Amino acid sequence: MNDQLSSPAPLRPLPTDVAAIADKQPDAPALVHHGRVLSYQDVENRIRTLVPALHRAGATSGGTVAALLPRSPAMATTALATWRAEGVHLPLSPAAPDGRTSHMLTTGSARVMVTTPELRAKASLFGLQIVEVDPSGLLIGAEAGAAPPALPGPGLEQPAYIIFTSGTTGQPKGVLVEHHALAHMARAHEHAVYGPLGPWAGRVALNNPATTDAYFSELAHLTQGRTLHVIDPATRRDPDLLAAFLRDNAIEAFDATPTQVRSLLLAGHRPALERLAVLVLGGEPVDAPLWSTLRSLRDVAVHNLYGPTECAVDVAAADLSESDTPVIGRGWPGCGIHVLDATRKPVPDGAAGEIWITGRQLARGYLGATPEDEERFTGIEVPDTPGTVRAYRTGDIGRRNAAGLLEFIGRADDQVKIRGYRVELGEVEAALRKCSGVLDTAVALDRPDDDGGTLRAWVVLARDTALDAVRASLSGLVPEHMIPALTQADSIPMAATGKADMRALKASAAERPEPGPGHTSVAEDLAGIWREVLGVDHVSPLDDFFAVGGSSLKATQLTMRVRRATGKQVPVRLVFDHPSFAAYRVAVQAL
Repeated sequence: MNDQLSSPAPLRPLPTDVAAIADKQPDAPALVHHGRVLSYQDVENRIRTLVPALHRAGATSGGTVAALLPRSPAMATTALATWRAEGVHLPLSPAAPDGRTSHMLTTGSARVMVTTPELRAKASLFGLQIVEVDPSGLLIGAEAGAAPPALPGPGLEQPAYIIFTSGTTGQPKGVLVEHHALAHMARAHEHAVYGPLGPWAGRVALNNPATTDAYFSELAHLTQGRTLHVIDPATRRDPDLLAAFLRDNAIEAFDATPTQVRSLLLAGHRPALERLAVLVLGGEPVDAPLWSTLRSLRDVAVHNLYGPTECAVDVAAADLSESDTPVIGRGWPGCGIHVLDATRKPVPDGAAGEIWITGRQLARGYLGATPEDEERFTGIEVPDTPGTVRAYRTGDIGRRNAAGLLEFIGRADDQVKIRGYRVELGEVEAALRKCSGVLDTAVALDRPDDDGGTLRAWVVLARDTALDAVRASLSGLVPEHMIPALTQADSIPMAATGKADMRALKASAAERPEPGPGHTSVAEDLAGIWREVLGVDHVSPLDDFFAVGGSSLKATQLTMRVRRATGKQVPVRLVFDHPSFAAYRVAVQAL
């Protein structure tokens, strides 16, 4: 189905290739953070020192090593050291609720955790053996002197990492991916996407969160001798800071969600994108207006990538220059992309069907898989192939157009994408039902827009239960991107299907009174802008922008409108620093 790669080089695990780069060009810059540069030799020394420390702490071949780290070079050095120790890398978010982290550690059978001094207290909550590094990845307490000799590293069939994704059962599911799948992904990226950079050169933004699989495709640049520039969380979410980062570091390759790119364009930073050599989109569908805009970027190779977490990052790609309309393109070499009907038979081109994936980059599977999970990985018949072939059923609906390019249509279930994260609505509902005072609830993607929409929950509350209390309780159960805007309802109406009648819930939302007299004209203007951007009927002084449906893109939209209304150069970060309406109003007036 797909062309084979022409490279004659043998396939090797990523950490083996990174070690080879360190041997060939030890002084070349590998990682940059806050102006500090780590050479490939610096990275290699940190890896060699950390590997025996992991073994002393109890890490074993095939055993899981958790990483609870801030955004820093330590994320990369820890992953590479874990692999060289033949361990399985499990990245964790310091912002995740403790209960969720504990579930991941238990499911992943982790025995060792790598962390930094600033996160030591949190890491100590989970009862694992702890290994401390500084943000540069340097082992704390290591003896001075030469680093230990290099170790051979993992085999291609060994497991490489675990990524947790939202699950329908109310708990996140762990996906286990092997080194051969990761290595095939890295080779496909070089073949199909990053050719304009060439070998042994290129400045790349380390942009994606370490807890997402897209992070590993960025880490793979180290196998080509490129330089990774670590972007801090505040810079990632602020288009003004992000544009300055891309410019000041002369970034050539940038992998981002469509939401992040829209935010840059909305804030007037098209020149930051035009300076790139390669722009990669992933994590969310691309709409037609954004597709058209990005096709017009001068001298920038723009690619739209597609792949579920159950595969090694991406399995298909589209060069935007190939199509006037949004597509996810063609499968990469060794990856079969099949559009099947309900009987698992191929549909004709132009007809819609469910997308199934076969080939080299499939994950080994889910940890502690349920029967429902097992059904996602199953056998299908493939033309010109005897017997059945192992495949992953994505739940995505697509079709091939007349040019043979795959188009994404939507989902066959209740899964949605929020800021590039996969979210099962059922998991959010299950978490809400655990919150004290919640009698009933329904969750949906409300007001779909360029930002993907607002995750909203309608909740029926017991007497004397406040929405703020529910929100606080929920924040201890799910990560920030899964916390919906909350709307109180008297009851959850039922549709004829037996499910919640979301149309009735949205239609019956009560009109709230407009703000009363006594506000300044600036306050009234700001309140109107907040209502318009958030799509709500009322804004109160204590309303938190992000708690009532705001996002990074909406923060940029808000800022652009406030700038026009006030004539002031309002920074985007103002709403992040002052998220309540009252505090934001005061901050704007003080400028």
